[in-house]
Amino acid sequence: METLATGLGVPVTSRVVRQARRDAPKILGLSSQTQRSLRQASGLVCAWHIATFGRKFSRIDRSDDSSPGTADVICEGATRVSYSLKLNHNATKHPRPHSLAQWVELAKNCKEDLDHRKQLADASKMFRARAGSATKFEDVKIPTKKLYDSVVVICAGSLNDWCPRLSLADELFTFLVGEGFVKAITELNGAKLRQVRIHRYDRTPRPSAVVAVAQPNGHLLLQFSNGWELDLRLHTASSRIARSGQLSLKFDSQVVKSPGLPTMVLKPV
Repeated sequence: METLATGLGVPVTSRVVRQARRDAPKILGLSSQTQRSLRQASGLVCAWHIATFGRKFSRIDRSDDSSPGTADVICEGATRVSYSLKLNHNATKHPRPHSLAQWVELAKNCKEDLDHRKQLADASKMFRARAGSATKFEDVKIPTKKLYDSVVVICAGSLNDWCPRLSLADELFTFLVGEGFVKAITELNGAKLRQVRIHRYDRTPRPSAVVAVAQPNGHLLLQFSNGWELDLRLHTASSRIARSGQLSLKFDSQVVKSPGLPTMVLKPV
């Protein structure tokens, strides 16, 4: 952000300053080579940004955990450009299976939401019966695998019911992938900069339909009509088994196929 602000000759918001102070110990804890590589990557992104969008910006802002959308850094001015910044990975969202209806903008406690949560509650009840007195998921690997398989089947069934009936494919795609932003993925080879990949999610084709496929080992495959495929891997968000209420589960969403996504590769000199 400092590199981009300097390159554009614009100020940063107080939120940028505050979060930079918070992150400073993490940055200083990296090796000197890694710090140089990250500065080099920032320079590549800044040069690409100026060549692509020009310099008509007035300030740099940064999102926080409560901000909606996918962006980490926002360039504001005559046009608005939002960036999602990643290091060595292309993960999208990490959503919870219980809130599946909210992924597609269905209201909490609507019929679809209540039916889905009831099915997950039944699967949780069956898991707890199989797990017995165990307190950690790692101690009951077979019941945990059965839980994963049950949850992805329930989620696939819910999505395959809702999305065609209520025309929710685009809402699902927007929630998991996002829209209107640029993703910059810094790829290191050890501590040295290999390249920066720029993905233009602000120019992504939109889907009109989706098929959800439950796969083994807790994977949920989403096949969109625009040719995109996402793999959602279910895993535990906590090592401990809650004795009541929702089990601590979440998905790790990864893009498998992304046809039509404009992509540039920036190489260090």
